[in-house]
Amino acid sequence: MSQYIATLDYYNNNFPLVSPMYTSSECPFGINLNPLFDVKIGQEYKVIVTTYAGLYRYRVGDVLRVSGYRNKAPQFNFIHLENVILSIDTNKTDEFEVQNAVKNATSNLMPFDARVTEYTSYAILPPFQAIMSYSGS
Repeated sequence: MSQYIATLDYYNNNFPLVSPMYTSSECPFGINLNPLFDVKIGQEYKVIVTTYAGLYRYRVGDVLRVSGYRNKAPQFNFIHLENVILSIDTNKTDEFEVQNAVKNATSNLMPFDARVTEYTSYAILPPFQAIMSYSGS
């Protein structure tokens, strides 16, 4: 996921990471050398697949941004997974919002030569309070 890119860059000294394939739990993706439309650099696109196994125009949920071209084939970066929601009680928070909050916290730590290496989310709920009622004569 995109939130790990900074950590990978830190540990590999910004060595470029390149994957020869793009795949998901639904299926491996092929390369369309003759796309139906031209993709534009900087634009974001959603992955939709059809497979022999029965998926038809299935939205995988990956959001990709075109970063350039190589030999007329578009190169892209994974941006985020669509519709990932942190749900606590009645509050719904999008994964993108959580990542932005962590990114802002990280930038506030930079002057102190500190960094966020990992994070998690959990709810701080008030202690259980018993409601007692008594009715009678």
